[in-house]
Amino acid sequence: MARAAFADAHRHFDRALAYCPVADRTRAELLTERGRAASGVGTLQEALADLHEALDGFERLYEAEAAAVLALDISWLLDQLGRWHEGTAVAQRALGALADAPTRIRVQLLTRVARSAAFDGDFAASDLALGQASACGAELDDPAAAGHILEARSYAAFARFDCAEAADTGLAAARLLRVAGEEWEASLAGVLAQIGLVHTGRFADADGLTEDLVRSARRVGHHLVAQLVTRNSATLALLRAGDLAAYAVSVERYLEDCRGRGVRWLSDAETMVGMAAFWRGEWETAATHLEEGARLEPGGTNVGRNQAALLRFDAYAGRDDAVRGRWANYRAARVSGAWSSLGDRQMAVAGAEAWALVGEDAEAAALYSQITDAIAHGTLISMGDLRLLATAAGISAASAGNWQLAETHFADALAQADALPHRLEQSEARRIWAEALLHRRHPADIGRARDLLTAALGGYRHLGMPRHVALTEADLARC
Repeated sequence: MARAAFADAHRHFDRALAYCPVADRTRAELLTERGRAASGVGTLQEALADLHEALDGFERLYEAEAAAVLALDISWLLDQLGRWHEGTAVAQRALGALADAPTRIRVQLLTRVARSAAFDGDFAASDLALGQASACGAELDDPAAAGHILEARSYAAFARFDCAEAADTGLAAARLLRVAGEEWEASLAGVLAQIGLVHTGRFADADGLTEDLVRSARRVGHHLVAQLVTRNSATLALLRAGDLAAYAVSVERYLEDCRGRGVRWLSDAETMVGMAAFWRGEWETAATHLEEGARLEPGGTNVGRNQAALLRFDAYAGRDDAVRGRWANYRAARVSGAWSSLGDRQMAVAGAEAWALVGEDAEAAALYSQITDAIAHGTLISMGDLRLLATAAGISAASAGNWQLAETHFADALAQADALPHRLEQSEARRIWAEALLHRRHPADIGRARDLLTAALGGYRHLGMPRHVALTEADLARC
């Protein structure tokens, strides 16, 4: 449904509710539909108010099934706002009112608990709910239930930034949900899989989803899917072509769209605009947007997700104390315990580089196992700053003085940058490898560093990255 149609529907529900008694099933149904219409036009707080009132109404009428369906709507909206703990509580509330018999709606509620708990940082609760959903689903011959379980596994994997698992389970979920006629959830599973494919370097597979996802989003009025497909396409175009001007335009539009809806992805949009400015040499603008992205960063497993790009920027800008303070704040705020989360992975990648830049080699070296664990799970590219994990692993290994490993990782980064391709990293990995060689300064290192820097310099000039040109020229002066 188009945005104008949602707005028109909302006005009709307003008029109908004016004539409806408070304690009435019809009122609860009208509130449900008005809440969904409000969600369709992006007024999420209004939508939540209506849906919560409707949920109360259905519970007073002992309509457990209707309340369960509504709880799914509410938890979905809370997810968009980054309020995962509340989303978990709403789904659990509905589960408590349902009969114990295995049904599709029970599976859906359990998987919603699993999704919300994972992003809230409670991986143990997420795994428990997934196990319960799987046991319930095993008693059903229902492709939709199986699809919801796989979709929740994809969410949980992404909350750990295990992008290969997120992609593969998301694709499988989308196929089952589409067969079952659940196009809304199928498109959501598909776009999450597409994000996983981008960050595992499976660009052609990610491209292959775009057309179907766009059509599906239009059919069911799924604004989020349409928004994320556009964002994924902009990222792919940047990685392949390195057109920073085009990318800057795309992410500015994405930022305006997110501002209009007030969703949790606003932090990502600010970070993406900030990174575009950083690469283009507009560092004052970059600082403004990166700081705003970090300020808006959601909690749970996202702690560190947006701070990471700012941490790295602080190091390049010579803000050594800011790097130390930001790292301490991140460590105090993280909630996932012994588990590594989406935010932890971003901070490990950015942290290795930031600590190395401020001369704290031991801190940079300590992040090696977390970076290589992410690589072992199939992830190649970080989120906000799009750094190749192999480049970060090379920095961390070099900081530990393990030069054999460092050389291997840097060589992997160059090979990946050329093969994917990743145009920015073709220059970035060369410059960073050269800086590691200049730090070691063995007799043969100077000539190798000069060759790497010369190639990087040409790339930066072609890409239009003047501040990086200056950094590289300063490195060449040290050769």
